[in-house]
Amino acid sequence: MSTPKTLPTAALSLHPEAALVPEMPADQYGPFLEDVKARGILTPIEVLPGTRTVIEGRTRLKAATEAGLPAVPVVDADLRGDAPNVYMIRAALLRRQLTTGQRAALAVELESQLAKRAKERQREGGRKGGQAAGKDAPKVVAIVPQPSPAPTRARDQAAAIAGAKPRYVSEAKAIKAAAPEVFAQVKAGTLTIPEAKRVTTARPTSPASAPQPAPKSAVTGLAPCPFCGSRDVQIVATPPHWVLCPWCQATGPKPMISTAEAAREAWNNRGRAVKGGAA
Repeated sequence: MSTPKTLPTAALSLHPEAALVPEMPADQYGPFLEDVKARGILTPIEVLPGTRTVIEGRTRLKAATEAGLPAVPVVDADLRGDAPNVYMIRAALLRRQLTTGQRAALAVELESQLAKRAKERQREGGRKGGQAAGKDAPKVVAIVPQPSPAPTRARDQAAAIAGAKPRYVSEAKAIKAAAPEVFAQVKAGTLTIPEAKRVTTARPTSPASAPQPAPKSAVTGLAPCPFCGSRDVQIVATPPHWVLCPWCQATGPKPMISTAEAAREAWNNRGRAVKGGAA
């Protein structure tokens, strides 16, 4: 790794794929921000070599900006042959305590990019092969079949990088296709894969089958959504009961509960925990 240097905070920008890595939970970010205000950035932010593009240290840059730090320490990242997005995921796995679901979600995000780049390499190889065949090609060519290694599936490659089981990656991919907003909660660490599967299974397939709110007597006293502040939250009437925020698609409690009243109480307790920084 190169020698750290100091750059103006405002001169740094995030890599376009920085959102691959989930943000630090709010209950952890608050204390981290206070520490940055008191002591500054202690670990250099990593940038693409020769640029001011951040590929590791998004949270540090965010905290430095909010703390009003005029400059921060940065260092060129030692990619060691990794693509930037792969490097970002490897770094996140080393620094963060990610859940099994978050690892699977990371692999899903990475899988499509690996597959896309593999196709690009195949097209490029085909073009080069065609150009070479047209230059001084011999009249007779002896073709000897050679065994080729089995191709590595993009899913399995992404799973290996993220440290996730391929089966979980497939399940997370299905959740993303069925309900992107539920997948976002898995990536954020607020839902596990099994919980997300139950939520997506319970989702309506048509307006006629949409979950109906419980009677008003059971809904009375629901706290606003602790994530977006919406008061338009409702309890799904069909057991197991759970609360749904239609604005940000937050759901709870987990695991789902048999009675609407118990679901209301658990939702309200969750809201107090999030606001108090204990979630």
